[in-house]
Amino acid sequence: MLLFTLLLFVSQNLYAGLTPIKEIFSPDESHYPSTLYQKVAVLQWANPKDTPIDVTAAQAENFKQTNRQAIAYYIEEANNNGANLLVTPEMAVVGYPFQPEFDDNFSSVGQAAPYAEEKTGPTFKFFSQLARQYEMYLHIGFLEKVPKEKKFFNSVMVISPEGKLLVTYHKQNLFGGEYRYIQEGNGPQTYNGPAGRIGLGVCADIYDSTFLNQYRNLKIDALSLSSSWTIHNSAYSYYVSASRTLNTIILGSNHNYYPDAGVVNADGSEQSHIRQSTGLAYGFLLLK
Repeated sequence: MLLFTLLLFVSQNLYAGLTPIKEIFSPDESHYPSTLYQKVAVLQWANPKDTPIDVTAAQAENFKQTNRQAIAYYIEEANNNGANLLVTPEMAVVGYPFQPEFDDNFSSVGQAAPYAEEKTGPTFKFFSQLARQYEMYLHIGFLEKVPKEKKFFNSVMVISPEGKLLVTYHKQNLFGGEYRYIQEGNGPQTYNGPAGRIGLGVCADIYDSTFLNQYRNLKIDALSLSSSWTIHNSAYSYYVSASRTLNTIILGSNHNYYPDAGVVNADGSEQSHIRQSTGLAYGFLLLK
């Protein structure tokens, strides 16, 4: 009884302030024939355990591997449901420590260092194999380090269905305590896929008019946004606003502690929108 009461208390406090919605996990697929559209998936998920701090590189690698394996489960599920592109949340492989005094971020470069890796490191090797196995495009959030330097970026790597690293994007508009341990990115990144030119962003980037102008000028066909939101019930409204500003589809992935994820059309209408659920939401991009 005590355990049940504790779990109920945790659940109630975790979702205090959450406004439930009628979730749409996928639009009506009869309107999106595979000969004309690419099916995509966005993930809403986070490790239920806070990222451990003051650990060795080996301990950090073990924690990251647990996260990689959890994400691999959703990659397989997305593939089984016909998607060949999957977007993960911000820093999905690393997660975040519980440190309210540091905005629930790492306190310093030294504290983050065990989790940082080069863009062709263990995370790339793990997901490269899965990308080839399932013939999927994978957008993976991780903490990137510059070789031979203590310079880190909040990054997203894109891996092709052939297992190749296509591009790595560095978050430009840092939020809260991120300045203590990561550097600002210095520009947009895109790649060409079956549905045209896909742009990349990370969470608070979407607040920034400079970021939005970059991608408006590039005339992208979709924006992939890996998020870790900090306020209930608000992420999707920013996805909608950005979709209209950029006149493009938004693929919004998010952590599940302040949840809101889905795929938004260029006019702001929803293809999918999940909030209460951990897991995948789906959408469609017009093939080029």
